[in-house]
Amino acid sequence: MFRFILGVIMGAVAASYLRLPEMAQRMPLGETVSDLQRRAQAGLTESRHILDETGDELKVAATAGMQSVGNKALRLRRAIEHPESVTGQPGSGA
Repeated sequence: MFRFILGVIMGAVAASYLRLPEMAQRMPLGETVSDLQRRAQAGLTESRHILDETGDELKVAATAGMQSVGNKALRLRRAIEHPESVTGQPGSGA
């Protein structure tokens, strides 16, 4: 039984080995490597574009956030300096 299984495995290995030249003719190594390099370069270029766009969006969001915080700080300052303008009644505490 063991010899039979070993024979099947050796046959599969031999068949694979004998098909290597045939496979190499179908896919030349130079074309495979250049295709891989081209695809990798395209992926890196697209990643760079996405990162640039994300950076721009973050800058816009940070600017809007800073403006919002500035407006809220100004409202708080006005409320502290002039409480009657916020509550309508000085000293009401509401």
